Amino acid sequence: MKRKELFLDPLKVEEFSSYKLIKIAKRCQAIVHGSTEIAKKLKLQIMNGVDCRLANLLTIYVCIEKEIQKLIYQTSFHFCKECSSRCCKEEICRESIESAFLSILVEKQKNQYDTKNGWISPLGCSLDYGRPLVCYQFFCEEILESYLFKKASIHKIINEFASVGNKANGNTHLLCINNLTIISSTKIKKMINKFNLLMKKMANQANAVDAKSRGAD
Repeated sequence: MKRKELFLDPLKVEEFSSYKLIKIAKRCQAIVHGSTEIAKKLKLQIMNGVDCRLANLLTIYVCIEKEIQKLIYQTSFHFCKECSSRCCKEEICRESIESAFLSILVEKQKNQYDTKNGWISPLGCSLDYGRPLVCYQFFCEEILESYLFKKASIHKIINEFASVGNKANGNTHLLCINNLTIISSTKIKKMINKFNLLMKKMANQANAVDAKSRGAD
């Protein structure tokens, strides 16, 4: 399936609110219960050579990251495709290969890192997942002030997504830990539970916005 077939026109607000949000809600709910194909495939792929507990954490992390990517694409793509200033820089990409956690995800994709351009290709980022958090935390003012971006509460979702990794070991964030084996089973379980709760919130929020939109019709 081609990429353009996966997404609605981001300018069609009515379709985004009534159709796409309900799909996001159902997908988030399914991911929480481990019943989506992406969750199953990712876990099989990630578990190769990775501790089972860590594989579970990596899988739910990627599933949420992919949903965030979809939200960002739908609400900001039309701004980015017309922009002449590129936000992405190699030094930002570098975190994905310097972080022990993200580098596991990067290695699974078998992409070639360019020391000059990082993961930046003519079509955008070549990483499907495992991107640095800053890729989801920085937006230009035009995007931040747009109706769809505000409506999807993307900043709130991203901040919560990033905060789950806080104090994964001592005061160190998950993405900054060099030796992942020092993360306790209890801490891994807590992070997985928090990611699951975030998925549920995303599903509930999508359902609520969709219901509100339908009521306004």
